[in-house]
Order: sequence, then C-alpha cells, then structure tokens
Amino acid sequence: MMERLARGLCELGSKSGVKYALCVTGDHSTPVEYGDHSCEPVPFAICSVDRMAVCLEAGHEEQMTSGGYLCDEVDRFDEMSAVRGALGRFQGSEVMSIIKRFSRLLAKRE
Repeated sequence: MMERLARGLCELGSKSGVKYALCVTGDHSTPVEYGDHSCEPVPFAICSVDRMAVCLEAGHEEQMTSGGYLCDEVDRFDEMSAVRGALGRFQGSEVMSIIKRFSRLLAKRE
C-alpha cells in the first residue's frame, strides 16, 4: 500500500511540479502493562516520494545519505527501533515542526 501511494504521489508530482513528502508515524504507544498512553517513543519516518520511488524502482532499500538527507541504520518500524533513529527522541508537539522543516527543505531542492 505504501508503495502504491508513493508511486501515485510521485506521478502526480511530476505532472504538477509539486514536491510531495510522505510521513508515517504512530499515534502514541499504549503498553499493555499500563493500559493507557505512555511517553515511550513511537516510530516516525519521513521522505520525499520521488526519492522513495527511485529506491523502489531500483528494487532495494537504498539509504538516502546524499543531498542532505538524514538517514540512519534503523531497519524496522517499531517502538524499540525508533529509539535508535537519526532524529533521536522528540516530543509529540514537535512532529508538525519537523514535517514543516522537511517540506521547506524539499521545496528548495531543484
């Protein structure tokens, strides 16, 4: 499903000239032990759809290390792996500012 979405947005962007980013994250962690929300990390990933489409076309998960992209060695999308991510830990209140900063950087490219 993510691949279809990325490819569709990439195609739309190439026709319209708009650069799209795709952000995937969880709402919050809710450990069974607590039965309520906790402040544990949640997975967070963001990328440009055109770059994602290039990686998908190549048939492998190419790391985005060039061109100022921030990347890391995390290869799983779960709470425990999120702790090791390149963005580090941040408050949920920072999510929109991270997305906006990434979007501004994306708009400046090309």
